[in-house]
Amino acid sequence: MDESRPKATFVFYSEWLDSIENLSVDQQDKIIGEWARHGCKRPLKHLEDEPLLSSFAAQRFGAIDASQDKYEKRVAAGK
Repeated sequence: MDESRPKATFVFYSEWLDSIENLSVDQQDKIIGEWARHGCKRPLKHLEDEPLLSSFAAQRFGAIDASQDKYEKRVAAGK
């Protein structure tokens, strides 16, 4: 485990999977990977090369950021 990376936590909702269920499994895997990379503050891999994936992935980035902000505030408040 790389201790130099900041700890990152985010919430993943089952509705997100529902929103991409009609895509191929390969496309779903890439989108889910982008959500995870964004949530873990890692570089994205597929957004520049695949506009469809970019669109689906970016739809959840705001929710990921909001869940991280909420979590960090709760931690800071000692909850």
